Parts: sequence; structure tokens; C-alpha cells
Amino acid sequence: MKHARAFLLAAISAALFSISTPTLAATPAPTACDMAAAHPADPDRVTTGLAREAIDLEAAVAACQQVLAERPDHARSAYQLGRVLFYQGKAAEAVPYLLQAEQVGYRQAIFVLGFIDITGASPVSDACKGLARIRRGVALDHPWSGYYLVSASLDGTFQPCKDAPERAELERAMQLAQQTITVEASRGQVEALAAKFEDAGAAQTQ
Repeated sequence: MKHARAFLLAAISAALFSISTPTLAATPAPTACDMAAAHPADPDRVTTGLAREAIDLEAAVAACQQVLAERPDHARSAYQLGRVLFYQGKAAEAVPYLLQAEQVGYRQAIFVLGFIDITGASPVSDACKGLARIRRGVALDHPWSGYYLVSASLDGTFQPCKDAPERAELERAMQLAQQTITVEASRGQVEALAAKFEDAGAAQTQ
């Protein structure tokens, strides 16, 4: 009886462990493109990621091109190739890869294209088109989409847009940013924006 009870407890323990601990097989093996060009803030990355200044751009472009030659529909690599091409100042070459990743719902690509639209980082920028993309990012729980929806709204970027965000939508976006962006990644940005957002809300009620 004791042996049966011990076996049952062991089985339950093993089951709980398997539920709470993801298996290594659940995470795709990093490609050479991932190792060379993943973004640290990409929620769908499979490696730690590299800051812009740490990337060997030529090597990263070559690595990502090789992966896409073998796997043309690999959205993560398409985004990452777009990223490093953009860093090389090749926006016209970068955008098609970002669009390829966006078309299949790759969250970081959606966000980056929205950010490009909002900040005027390309000749075809459009703040209202950027708003639609950032909203899509928020709907997909992309952390920094929440941040930039609030930030750009407070700066008046979306005022010309007929469907500019209202307070309730911005509150949800702010909450997404606060809950999903780590303190380390935020470097005080989320905290400062939250204070600014609260002050703006208080001013509206006066």
C-alpha cells in the first residue's frame, strides 16, 4: 500500500512538473540569423538578442539571407533581415522583408513598421497608417506597441487621424506596457510614461 501511494505521489509530481516547465522541444532551435540579428525586445525571439551596436551587420545580412534562401517563408528571419538592412541605411530593401513578416502576423515586424510610420523614418511614413499597425500590435499583446500607442498619443502624433485613441484604449495599452516590459528593458521609460499619462488624465478631469 505504501509503495502504491508513493508511486501515485511521484506520478502526480511528475505531471505537475511537466505542465509548469516548458520542454526544450517547444522552443525552435536558433538559426544563424537568430544568433546574428535577433532583437532583445522581440517577444518571439528564440535567443537573447543583440543590441544594434553589437551586431556585425554584414555577417548578419549574409546569415539571414542564407536562412531565407533555404526557408523563404521563415517570418522571424524575414523580420531580422529587414532589421539589419534598415540599420545599414537600406530602407527600400528592408521594408519588403518587414512586410513579408507582417503579412503572417509576426508581432515585432508589425510594431517596427508602425514605428517607422509614426517616427517618419522612411519616405513613405504615415502616422495614421502607423496607428493602425501599433493598434494591431497591442491587440497581439506586443509589449512596446502598448508603450508607443500611449507615447505617440500624448505627443499629439495621432491628432490628424479620424480615429485617434481615446482614454480607455490608452489605459489598456499603458497597462500592457507596464505588465510586460521588464524594469531592465524599460530603463525608466515605462515608468516615466506612466507618470506623464497619469498627469494628462488628471488635467482632463480638472
